[in-house]
Amino acid sequence: MAPEVLTGNYSTQADVWSVGVIAYMLLSSQMPFYGRKRRHIVDQIMRCQYDFKGRRWKRLSEEAKAFIEDLLVANPNDRATANEALCHVWLDKGIGSTVRGPTAAELDLANNNIKKFASYSKLKKLALMVVAHKSTSEEIGILRKVFQKYDSRGDGYIRFTDFKKALKPYGLSTAEMREMFDGVDQDGTGKIRYTEFLAATIEAQGAIDEMRLAEAFDRLDSDDSGYISASNLQELLGDEFPKDEIAKIIREADLTQDNRISYPEFLALWENKQESHIEQLYDSIQPQPTTNPQPTNGYTVLSPSPRTVERKRAMREESEAESSTLARANFIEGKKLSERRSGRLAKIDQEEAKKLVFAESADIIPDVVLYSPGRDLDFSAKVNGDVPPPPPPPPLPPAAGTSRQ
Repeated sequence: MAPEVLTGNYSTQADVWSVGVIAYMLLSSQMPFYGRKRRHIVDQIMRCQYDFKGRRWKRLSEEAKAFIEDLLVANPNDRATANEALCHVWLDKGIGSTVRGPTAAELDLANNNIKKFASYSKLKKLALMVVAHKSTSEEIGILRKVFQKYDSRGDGYIRFTDFKKALKPYGLSTAEMREMFDGVDQDGTGKIRYTEFLAATIEAQGAIDEMRLAEAFDRLDSDDSGYISASNLQELLGDEFPKDEIAKIIREADLTQDNRISYPEFLALWENKQESHIEQLYDSIQPQPTTNPQPTNGYTVLSPSPRTVERKRAMREESEAESSTLARANFIEGKKLSERRSGRLAKIDQEEAKKLVFAESADIIPDVVLYSPGRDLDFSAKVNGDVPPPPPPPPLPPAAGTSRQ
């Protein structure tokens, strides 16, 4: 709330302040004023203490920051009016000017990821949909702008005509573009939704963090069994989704053939796509005979033996397995901690709710009223005669030094 609201003397200018707070939160996914206690927050509001620090603000335009600065002013007389805010240069340019447009390299990378996405298994596509849905504006980065390049109509969907137009410079055939389009259009509506597009391009922002993968697995494992089962996918995709298709999704990733997907099997979906630099380096070296090496410029060049390459690969796989297991364990522990905190807060709220409300009139016997969150207080009371009077209070103990008569 605005500073003048806290002092009790405010006008419509307080609404302008609120718009500034909302704009700050929408652009940065964080609050401008925060603190562990209410008095800390109030102190920041009264001093109008906020900043544009952090990675989220680095990619935002100066016009967007200036808009917030004009609205978040402590003195309402110095604050921009509603009409002045509507005429601000940032709004005049359009919200699209907040983030810069994608470079040619970023467009190429996104298009390459779309092409790869079409070849992914259905389970991996579902997992990337979960990752995309959970991603913050910071993680999405420039992909929103890339989507707008495809969405020529600006209605939030990409049709095949839009898709062909965006990919025309890449010299792809219509059949290739149709295959890519259908691979991204997961619900088969003939239109690519924003989340579907993000799922297909989010790897252009870099390798998916293992905590994100653990979160995606947890979402697909809806019953917390530690496995992704056919019933989990049926619940996620709906009863109308064909059961034979769900069985096919399970088979594609079920390495142990036990009709369920474990976490290591889930991670295996990414292993072939996210090779480490060491593996790429060794794979690029053709094994050469290690006997009688030929000197080059005074140095002897020795090619690694197949045994050495295999040992390095095994070490890397063991390290990755340990890292993945740790990420999964950290996610589960964090989830349990969150649930415990929620339980404690609910218990505290319940205890706070148990307040006794008494009628003030002497002619009314007080009734105990239990207040629960989300329910109005029941101030009903019973008049004398409807219920027996309360028992008399116990007699007071005799004062010191006195005796009973």
